[in-house]
Amino acid sequence: MTRKLPPIVVSRRERTIEGRWQGARSWFGGVPCLGDQPWPTCPRTGKPLPFAAQLDLAELALAKRIWPLPPGGSLAFFLGAGAVVHVPADAHRRPTRTPEGVTPAYDPAGGLFPERPSHWAKQTFPYWPVEFTALETGDVPGELPDDAVYAHMEAAVSRRFVRRNYFFSARSAFEAIGVSGTPMWWHGAQRYIEKLKIARFHSVGIAKARVAGLEAARAEAMRLEPKKIFGLFERRGEPSGAFAEALITLDQHEEQYDGLQRQLTGLDQFIAAVESFAGDKDPWALMAPDETKQFATMFEHAKQAFPELLRNRIPYRIDDLATESLLAMTTGDEMAFSAMPPAILDLINRDYRLPTQGWHQVLGLGLNIQGNAAAENDSKHMLLQLVYDDMMGWRFGDLGAFQFWISPRDLEAGNWDGATLSFESC
Repeated sequence: MTRKLPPIVVSRRERTIEGRWQGARSWFGGVPCLGDQPWPTCPRTGKPLPFAAQLDLAELALAKRIWPLPPGGSLAFFLGAGAVVHVPADAHRRPTRTPEGVTPAYDPAGGLFPERPSHWAKQTFPYWPVEFTALETGDVPGELPDDAVYAHMEAAVSRRFVRRNYFFSARSAFEAIGVSGTPMWWHGAQRYIEKLKIARFHSVGIAKARVAGLEAARAEAMRLEPKKIFGLFERRGEPSGAFAEALITLDQHEEQYDGLQRQLTGLDQFIAAVESFAGDKDPWALMAPDETKQFATMFEHAKQAFPELLRNRIPYRIDDLATESLLAMTTGDEMAFSAMPPAILDLINRDYRLPTQGWHQVLGLGLNIQGNAAAENDSKHMLLQLVYDDMMGWRFGDLGAFQFWISPRDLEAGNWDGATLSFESC
């Protein structure tokens, strides 16, 4: 069984004030450096696939004494339909331009790989350099059942990294460094504007559904309405109980439709007000206390005034916007990074290099969630595992995992087209 190969843990690299962030040889997110290799597309739709990671094979080889992969070049991994591209070592390392029509990585107020993306959908995941830590055979004895092997792996990972079972949040991070209260940057308010606009974009679908329901209720009431009876004295038949109920239903639909129209008008006005308040501010400047209080009042008002339109589109807590700001600082350009509180950066570098569930991994025995992927690929190598990672914005289902698989024969031949992708979640 190919699971016996000792695994390599792929961890997010620390970021420092002095250290160079761009130009890493191995990284998650951002865009690939494909050289002359074409960007892979989905066989079914022809659309370019979303990029996930590029790993330098020489860096990986340095982490192990026995290494079954070629020692030169790099492998670029794409999600969606799944694809692996080998980039030769002598290929130019300029970032490859994202092609037109690529499946967006995520919508800031929605899910991953949106089929109906808003104008604010992000084409790429945040860029984050990575490094490799091998778990040697002493860490992972070979001749054991899978659950025992995985237990040894967990113990070995825990000796080398801080493990956590909680997501990163601004509130908990500031509490961890002994600061009461969560500051707010103008970036958070501007992200909030973006989310409001995305909610407004998707409100068209809500309105269409509401109109369809209203028309159906109206048609049902017309169908049940008593018909005229012609004779010496024209009159109508007696109304039925079903007709009375249909009229009540129609009234409810009309009231809901009118309420939605009021919400739509009010939301447009509210977005304009928040833009006037925050749209032109320096995103990496801190809000003053009175500005934070004013924004908090606006935030709570919107939750009460537009529940149907904003449900699942905006954060439940205002602190969540500060969380997004801190993550954007961590992975952002120098201007964004300069706003990062040093104590929070130290905390992230120390405690948040791994995801909450499992870890990203090359080779070895992977995370077994439902059992299907491991069973179907029992004779293959797990080339790469990417798991749910809140720091990367990789919200893969319910703590899910993508796993790339390749047969020993295809691996030996360098047939990367033979790689397949599986996905499982809880």
